[in-house]
Amino acid sequence: LSQDIKGTISLLKAALPDKITLEAFFSAEEDQVMADPTRIHQMVVNLCTNAAEAMEQNGGMIRIRLERIWVDPALIDHHAALAKLLPGPHMVLSVKDQGVGIAPGSLDRLFEPFFTTKSIGKGSGLGLSVVHGIVQTHEGAIKVDSVEDQGTIFQVFLPVVRNLETTSTV
Repeated sequence: LSQDIKGTISLLKAALPDKITLEAFFSAEEDQVMADPTRIHQMVVNLCTNAAEAMEQNGGMIRIRLERIWVDPALIDHHAALAKLLPGPHMVLSVKDQGVGIAPGSLDRLFEPFFTTKSIGKGSGLGLSVVHGIVQTHEGAIKVDSVEDQGTIFQVFLPVVRNLETTSTV
């Protein structure tokens, strides 16, 4: 994932307004995930575009982080958004902004097609719906935490591909 995300970050940095900076951290420990690079690019662009739009008035920093974690049953039970995940190793892509945040009443509708909190002409309401579809296609999950006037963090969990050894008998 890191190579695909680094390429996307390079493009994003050139397109972001000067008052918005982008910082990235990539864990040294990375595993393979089964993912379509084009869709991963689209997902990162959509998440970062939303983050930049949330900070368009005051500016700020978008922090992207990619790390390997172990998803256990307790984590799944504690976060309803992770209910579809299977326990095991996952790569987690986090996109955190310092924007206006999301009103609590809107959090449950974020991934609905055509739902938007933007004014008319400022967006279609499809970006997060597309992100959600990409995550589901890759058998992952997405978790959102937001505090109004403090920012939002999206965490995308993608399962690690387990290398299965095949044994043959002669």
